[in-house]
Amino acid sequence: MTPFIRPMRISSPLSSLSSTFTRYRTSSPLPFRSISTLPGHPHIQIHPHPTIPDTHLLTLLPAKPAIPILALGTTSSLPPTINSFTPNQTFLSILHSVISEHCTSDPSTQQSVTAFVSSSTHSLFQHNRRAAPTGGWVHISDERNPPDWGRIPDPEDIFGSVEVDAKGNIREGSYQPCLGYRIWTRNGIMQLSPYLREKLVEKLKDEERKIQIGSSRFASL
Repeated sequence: MTPFIRPMRISSPLSSLSSTFTRYRTSSPLPFRSISTLPGHPHIQIHPHPTIPDTHLLTLLPAKPAIPILALGTTSSLPPTINSFTPNQTFLSILHSVISEHCTSDPSTQQSVTAFVSSSTHSLFQHNRRAAPTGGWVHISDERNPPDWGRIPDPEDIFGSVEVDAKGNIREGSYQPCLGYRIWTRNGIMQLSPYLREKLVEKLKDEERKIQIGSSRFASL
């Protein structure tokens, strides 16, 4: 039986964004020296924080100045380390909303569901050949630390879980985020599947455009 992982509710991650753009418009950005990327993770950009000295943002977006509310988090030193990194809770909410919306189409999640159904059916056949197959919960985990076959990922590596039926169909709206998930652990920083990362970047760019439009309207007043 899959151990219980305490879920969390998915709150509206972007309800306050429209009221925050003025801070980034009215503050004077610090001078930018260069844009770099996180070693081993070329898709993660490192930008100076636009308002806080000696602080940098880790973000999936290349635009500058970077928008803090859309970043993975901040680092107080370079190169960033697990000890210097502070996660952005708003980013986590956006991340979970994207996974909830797109996990059913994610090839990596589909593979996990197929493996779960196959394993469950085999185990059931061994113990009771007359029993009808049942569903259960499948964990969607970070790819930075893949568990051994048949093992459950550490809670800090589990994005969340989805409920599946006996045929391997994911129940719509069943995604439950894991409270124990961490963006950065001793095994490294977040690594999404290519499909989910693409969807996350699309969502972040969409929110970035909304903030920039709001900032332009504010400037014209």
